[in-house]
Amino acid sequence: MKTRILGIILLGVSSLLYSQNDIAALSTPSHKLTTKTKLFKNTAYLNAIHTNNHAIKVQKLQNVVASYDIKNEQVYNAELQTTYTVEFKEGANYIKAIYNRDGQLISCLEKYNDIRLPVNLSIDLAKTYPGWEFNNVQCSISYQQNTNSKIDYQVVLKKGKKSKTVHFKA
Repeated sequence: MKTRILGIILLGVSSLLYSQNDIAALSTPSHKLTTKTKLFKNTAYLNAIHTNNHAIKVQKLQNVVASYDIKNEQVYNAELQTTYTVEFKEGANYIKAIYNRDGQLISCLEKYNDIRLPVNLSIDLAKTYPGWEFNNVQCSISYQQNTNSKIDYQVVLKKGKKSKTVHFKA
């Protein structure tokens, strides 16, 4: 009985040893590799509000809004002189966007909760309020076509049992 069990174990181990000798290789094709770039329909919107300081989840949601094409929806009618309001949600974050009949973004209101504060702003706050921790960061962004966008932050600071709320514009 012992020899049979030992034989089964040896067969199992030997099959594992053999499979480790196989080598996988990848060769690149002879034709040129191309990369796909995503085209944004509303680049004016991205240029007005996009900064590298925003949190990544904020940038991703903004990219969805910029690349959205209302003309692909069933509700779209090219003959009507109307606007279309579209809401984009991701968790507690949302963007309410208004598009014209040509698919151009006219305006949007963005609300973000529990996001990362941009580095330059967090450094300034840490210097102004030493010893306080960032408890909650909320961001509101208002965009209107052909006007300046407004970015407002609300940061709840906490130190022990004390807390305070700081508002500032970026």
